[in-house]
Amino acid sequence: MRSIFFALVAAPLAFISALQPSTAYAHAVVIEAQPRVNAAVAAGEVTIRLRYNSRLDVARSRLVLTTPGGATVQLTPQAGAGTDELVAVAQAKAPGGYRVRWQVLTLDGHLTRGDIPFRVVASASN
Repeated sequence: MRSIFFALVAAPLAFISALQPSTAYAHAVVIEAQPRVNAAVAAGEVTIRLRYNSRLDVARSRLVLTTPGGATVQLTPQAGAGTDELVAVAQAKAPGGYRVRWQVLTLDGHLTRGDIPFRVVASASN
């Protein structure tokens, strides 16, 4: 009797529930950063590259560079970056502590924010 019940009721219900789409509700997490957190980089042009564990709505995501003096510079992500990364180029000429503040919107609609601190050191002259 139990095997008939399973065959007629439980097995089809298990099959139907397996076909239901599952939605993963997760926030974007930086899995790779350039510069790395607390890295020291040479003064000049700095490429900012942040790769996430989720696909992004790049057009609605933001990067802002905060300089040692507290000024903020809105960075424009470059076209052609992957759907899971933000890439921009910044001018970081003054030595000191910088911070890249990021805000990303994932394709599933979650908004996540964070920052990557790094420091700029004077280039060695020959």
